[in-house]
Amino acid sequence: MLLKELQLYNFRQYIGSQKVIFSTDSDKNVTLLLGKNTSGKTTFVQAFRWILYNNSDFVGSGKNSTRLLNDKVRRSMSQGQTETVKASIILEHQ
Repeated sequence: MLLKELQLYNFRQYIGSQKVIFSTDSDKNVTLLLGKNTSGKTTFVQAFRWILYNNSDFVGSGKNSTRLLNDKVRRSMSQGQTETVKASIILEHQ
């Protein structure tokens, strides 16, 4: 089974729809995620944890460390307004 894609929507540091496509090429089968500190690399790992194990107990510091909804999106909401947070993976089998 190959990990093909990770999709996020308003998830933690990411606003709107974001997609990471992982390499499934048999000759070039490595995907690297590079970024500065606090840019969201760990968020990818936490998204897998949330998707696969329904565990949103994020490790971090500060009062916002356990929130799933992006803070900027949350602050722009009106009282009574709802927003969506989504995360999904696409796997390829054979």
